[in-house]
Amino acid sequence: MSRRILLSIQTTMVILVLGGGFVFTDGTRPVLIAMGPSVQPVLMILFTCDTRGALQTCGCSSGQFGGLARQATPIDAERKKAGATLVVDGGNLAGDPERALVVVKSLKAVGYDAVVPTEGDEQLGAGFLAQANQLGIALVGSMPECKRMLAKEVAGRRVAVGSLLGNNEAALNSLNMGVKQALEERVQLLVVSSDCGAAVDTRVARSLEVKEMDVIIFSRGLAEPSTINRVHLVPTPQGGKAVCRVGVSWERAKVEIRTTYLPVTQELQEDRRVTPIIAKYYAEETSRAIVNGHMRPAEQLTQPYADRDQCVDCHQTTVESVSQHRHSEATETLKSKERLVPECLTCHSELYRRTKRWHPDDPIAWSGVECATCHGDGILHSQIGTKESTTRKVPESLCRSCHTPEQDPKFDYVKRLEGIRHWK
Repeated sequence: MSRRILLSIQTTMVILVLGGGFVFTDGTRPVLIAMGPSVQPVLMILFTCDTRGALQTCGCSSGQFGGLARQATPIDAERKKAGATLVVDGGNLAGDPERALVVVKSLKAVGYDAVVPTEGDEQLGAGFLAQANQLGIALVGSMPECKRMLAKEVAGRRVAVGSLLGNNEAALNSLNMGVKQALEERVQLLVVSSDCGAAVDTRVARSLEVKEMDVIIFSRGLAEPSTINRVHLVPTPQGGKAVCRVGVSWERAKVEIRTTYLPVTQELQEDRRVTPIIAKYYAEETSRAIVNGHMRPAEQLTQPYADRDQCVDCHQTTVESVSQHRHSEATETLKSKERLVPECLTCHSELYRRTKRWHPDDPIAWSGVECATCHGDGILHSQIGTKESTTRKVPESLCRSCHTPEQDPKFDYVKRLEGIRHWK
């Protein structure tokens, strides 16, 4: 099992955070919450995690959070102010090796000290970890390609980074081994990023006995911070939406901590080191989508579903009304944002959603969100014309499958429904 660790020093460490560091007062926008003593920190820890392949916000709606290029901006700002920093990412990089490697390249460009892969990241394979390791960024984990623990001098203190994975017994054994190794290397501050979940982390904290150092565990799913036997549980930031900033101060034998969560908003500038990395990836994804479009079988070119031209024969007024809405321009929107990629085409193109292929020369490539998106494929309906052969009452869940809290934080179902009204 792998272990992630950071060490703290000899006495009580207090980290107070509310609900993971920030709250959503209006359902969309996080409010910064900083808690702990207002003391000038000796060391600033900047922690991120759970990118989950969300490289960049799509920009289709306002109020979106996240994006690796914007995430780098507050990190750089804190570096300039703090001086001594330790920058760590807690993994959950992406669901496929290629995209996960883009995340690692971006973190390397920003100058992260360590990346701690989760068990999910390790399952991407030894090939991915080997490629990531070759980039020159420190990987900390249980796999042969990773360091068991990374120890370094920061701000005149010996600090270590490790990981914590597994179930109750495995996690406790892992942490005990990490503490033992840290003590052997005369580490003063041990910070553990856990992939075990809040319940396991809490049980581990109660079972662990440490006297020579404090241990900080960045815990996923933790609602509130707590301190148990000099093990300090800190809620991780919401995936990709914020940077956790932990200021550590030493006053004689006493550790003082100030924790703040910095939201990654659309208003932040994108980092010029990261933007080209992501742009290159999306350009290659667009190219792949177009190449795959040529592979669409000939029989699908004729009738994958009833398109708008077939609907207009009987529903001319309705189709003309729908054509004025942004839904009909959804694919054009992707073109303007240079995001004609599968992850976006799934919601922006009915053609891609049904066939998993798209090409700009396809007769229906630019139709965007169509009648069939909401009302079913319409093939039978176009033949017999009965009301029963189509979906008339569209469930709210269908709309929310694309208008998710991440993609459209301010989505108001009732208001938006009226905005596309094309029925009596």
